[in-house]
Amino acid sequence: MGPAGAADIIFKRQIQNAEDPERERERLVDEFREKVASPLEAGKLGLVDAIIMPRETRLRLIRALEMTQGKRVPCLKRKHGNMPT
Repeated sequence: MGPAGAADIIFKRQIQNAEDPERERERLVDEFREKVASPLEAGKLGLVDAIIMPRETRLRLIRALEMTQGKRVPCLKRKHGNMPT
């Protein structure tokens, strides 16, 4: 859900009771975008590992895939056989 839809739900009564509902809605949507729906705020709160710029995306993906290229995961031994009944 985007910031506009979320603000419409969260601040429904506040918007309806305002003198100018459209202006109040715009103000609340902008405030919601800045305080809640911002990747910078999520970074400050520790909700994301890193914030990367779009021009760095390809390089970061290549490095992450290179790290997993030679990875081997051992298969777990079976705990129980397949016994016929």
